[in-house]
Amino acid sequence: MIVDRLQYRPVSGMYDEVVLPDGHVREASVPIVEAFSSMGMPELQHRKEQAEQLLRENDVTYTIYDRGGERPWQLDLFPVVMRNDEWMKLERGLLQRAELFERIVRDLYGQRRLLKEGVIPPAAVLSAPGFLRPADGMLFPDEPALFFFASDLARNRAGDFEVLADRIQAPSGSGYALENRIVLSRVLAGLYRESNVHRLAGYFRSLKASLQNPGRRSDSLDTPSVALLTPGPQNETYFEHAYLSGYLNFPLVQGEDLIVRDQHLFMRTVNGLERVDVLLRRVEDQYLDATELRGDSLLGVPGLLEAIRAGHVRCANPVGSAVLEDRYIFPYLNRMCRFFFKEDLILPNAETLWLGNAAHRSRFFDNPGEYVVKSSDRTIPPVFPEDIEFSLQEIRTCPQRYVAQRILPGSTSPVFHDSRIMPARSLFRLFTTAGESGFRVMPGGLVRVSSDLSSRAVTNQSGAASKDLWILSDEPVRAITLLGESVPEARIRRENRIPNRIADDFFWMGRYAERSENASRLFREVGRTVLKYENGDLGSDEAVSVFALLLRYTEAPAHPPSSEYLQRIYTGDGQWKQGPAWIHRAFLNTCRSLRSYLSDDARTVIARLRVNPEQRGSEALFSLVQDRIILLGSLSGLLREGMTREDGWTFIDVGSRIERALHILSMCAQLLSYEKEEALPSVVLNAGDLRITYRRRFGNVIDLDSVLRLLLFEERSPRSLIWQLQRIHECVLRLPAAGLARSALDQMAERLSLPMTSTEDRATMLAALQTLQLQIEQLADRIATIYFPAGERPMSVEFRDG
Repeated sequence: MIVDRLQYRPVSGMYDEVVLPDGHVREASVPIVEAFSSMGMPELQHRKEQAEQLLRENDVTYTIYDRGGERPWQLDLFPVVMRNDEWMKLERGLLQRAELFERIVRDLYGQRRLLKEGVIPPAAVLSAPGFLRPADGMLFPDEPALFFFASDLARNRAGDFEVLADRIQAPSGSGYALENRIVLSRVLAGLYRESNVHRLAGYFRSLKASLQNPGRRSDSLDTPSVALLTPGPQNETYFEHAYLSGYLNFPLVQGEDLIVRDQHLFMRTVNGLERVDVLLRRVEDQYLDATELRGDSLLGVPGLLEAIRAGHVRCANPVGSAVLEDRYIFPYLNRMCRFFFKEDLILPNAETLWLGNAAHRSRFFDNPGEYVVKSSDRTIPPVFPEDIEFSLQEIRTCPQRYVAQRILPGSTSPVFHDSRIMPARSLFRLFTTAGESGFRVMPGGLVRVSSDLSSRAVTNQSGAASKDLWILSDEPVRAITLLGESVPEARIRRENRIPNRIADDFFWMGRYAERSENASRLFREVGRTVLKYENGDLGSDEAVSVFALLLRYTEAPAHPPSSEYLQRIYTGDGQWKQGPAWIHRAFLNTCRSLRSYLSDDARTVIARLRVNPEQRGSEALFSLVQDRIILLGSLSGLLREGMTREDGWTFIDVGSRIERALHILSMCAQLLSYEKEEALPSVVLNAGDLRITYRRRFGNVIDLDSVLRLLLFEERSPRSLIWQLQRIHECVLRLPAAGLARSALDQMAERLSLPMTSTEDRATMLAALQTLQLQIEQLADRIATIYFPAGERPMSVEFRDG
């Protein structure tokens, strides 16, 4: 048997996606198994490392809330392969499901025949968390009630698929499925090309077309403006939000970027308000509008529901669609299917009981060991049979809050782990979207796998990895991509307007990148001085003087020169806001929200800047510092040569120039403030990358006056203060117009100049530099005031009796 060469042994009694019960390989998987067998373990390990490298370079992450934040996305090398005939049955079932959801949501927020005719108990709907009374009557007949949804499936003991749950209001995973496909198609290029795998881009083309369909607004707008609403960088799937924003070419916005005026939705941009007609949202229903839903929400837009009712905004999926994924509704889907279509579900649900129903409750208590119990509150983890005794009393007390779902064994599939192939429990997530001519199913999907076979939970939050799902075509497939779409001249936007929040992030990206590079350069030079001191090659007075320069710059507590203290300052927990660790973390956090605005190469550099060495010690530390300097310099070059000179670039540039000017002023002030400066000028020159320039201009003798002249007055040096002042003025002239406030900004920039010469005495020069520093800081504050205003805080309306 071919599978023996891979030494793969499936789990007895469970359906395996690759191996038949008699031990032979399933027909669809034979080419994959043969290819992997011929590669051998060393080559498989190499391909796995290639895939991991691509995921790191693309900065593909997933946030685990209770494990300290982001972790790299996990993709297994072995795809799950499915024959076209098996897929077609799944596709028919999902298309039927889409039509059913369309009918259900229209009925529940319309005529409510399902309740009036007893198809579903009214209590199951009216007590469901996802049923929103404010959403009543908000669906329009001439547009889809449902734009897309995802379904989670597992196999039963016979090997047939059953649906465990549907994700409706803001389903995740399609972007990760696309990224998985892109990575595997590169790592297994030959195998992928020869396998006739259905492409995924058609799904996203249909989604984009349905969102940009003018619908009822065709008389006033040819192409509606679409924005993707995200909860923000702290969300578990934020990578996917930014990824899809770039892939679909929709601006990525947060609630604070949007505002409702006169029942219309607008995006706040640095050029003013810009209309938004369609909102592709990844924010759950309850958080969308603080005035009518959750009053404490900062994720949505106050007044959004009123704008939707007025017909000026479409929301995908519609507000209130969360009722379709409610666990109370799920047990009655087949009855509703028979009511509307006179037929059963093609793709059946796993048996699910709503315990608020007496008959369902009795069936559950007859054999609770066969079910997993799930609360209506999705933040509460499911209760499996081994723990059910602890929950039975609560279930008996409030049965209407729970459903019980029969446990499916699921299936296993091979994963490449620790240089061997082993079985892993597998669950499938499939995606359906509305298109221009009906619904369409993504011919592929996201497979989540866990090598811990004893655990029934296979979720990304529990640490599961992922697989790509390959649907094999019976004939050659045609390549489809969104990248080659032609854009009519009328739809080309000559201005790339950005939200105020994004402009703010660009501004601080420029500042933090410059600040991080400056700190790293200074740290490198101070570190070299400390090593000389510890090796006995430098006197204590000079070492203390140079070390004090770093301590003042980072605002770290006083301490004798020490390599250990250097490491604590540079790689510590960031308790000092001027310290390298805090600055670098702030820079990386700022970059997260800009993912869809940066090139692939820029994102690759940023991903490498996230990596810290595992080993400790001076050698590893200086290697980290040197790598960070080079990578930050590379990023600066990529941005300078790769970004078009639009608003985003202007804010990066002015932020960087302001920060470099303030850094030069700080270094010059340090030099002017101390009499024993023998070692300081040399360190400042090296930290500013000016040693060669100084030597060519002034020779090998380093003196304070010459160093100050080079730092302050050299008009041809991009690391001089006068150069920064000139560039700041040019940047301010390029900033978007903002009325009278812009005029004041121009005047502030014009006043930035060097009000002294190189012949001034130290005290006069120091006072002038301090005045200039204050003026630059005021300019930075003025830019923030004009272009980065704080968003309005939502406030709910509360009515009280009496």
